[in-house]
Amino acid sequence: MDFTIYVSEKRYNELLQNGFDPSLGGYLHNIAVMIMAYDTGNARSAISNSKNTPRHIQIHYDLLKANYIKFLDDGVGPVKKHKGIVSVLTVGTFTEELIGWLVSGQNPTFTSPPVVALRQSKYRPFSAKSSVTGLSEKDVLKQSQMNTDTISAQARGEVSKVREYTYLRLAGGSFGGTRGVKTQTTRLQGHQHLGSNKNISILKAVRQDQKQRLKKQREDTNSAITMGFLTNK
Repeated sequence: MDFTIYVSEKRYNELLQNGFDPSLGGYLHNIAVMIMAYDTGNARSAISNSKNTPRHIQIHYDLLKANYIKFLDDGVGPVKKHKGIVSVLTVGTFTEELIGWLVSGQNPTFTSPPVVALRQSKYRPFSAKSSVTGLSEKDVLKQSQMNTDTISAQARGEVSKVREYTYLRLAGGSFGGTRGVKTQTTRLQGHQHLGSNKNISILKAVRQDQKQRLKKQREDTNSAITMGFLTNK
């Protein structure tokens, strides 16, 4: 059994000379957004085309803004039906499209930055708690004096940042925000948040507090490492 990809000599020389066409990055960005699960639209808005050069295309998932993407892909937590949505379904679709492009040389035309309509969730905020932080989506909303019966895309993004900053402070690790060509957002026509964003300024203050606590912890750690080096020098 063989798996073969063959290109003509002419096409091979074109690839050597030109590399990836710029349209590919935009096309793969659109594919990633279309495949991603859609409830509030926050997860889709967290996807960007962070590199798009003749030698390097990179589609970036901002796990600070939508930390639950990794749980969806792993199939853990309360929602298991999206297992493999990035690592299997999206990567598999990317592979299929790239092979088609390699062989045909036909550049995609659907390359404009994708647009996602943000909306209020159809479901209640998640009550499942993180094994590391002990925080659920509902816990963070309650801490911020927000409605715990519903959640908007904006609130879900802020809650994700609170949970991820807390996780990084307790478990270690690094973070990076959305970069490159971002997914564009709009609000669904006629859509109302129905009070789901009330007190969101408190939620943003909680997020900023967790960010500053993480920053201070890292500064203290770096100072301790420097002091230890100077003592042992």
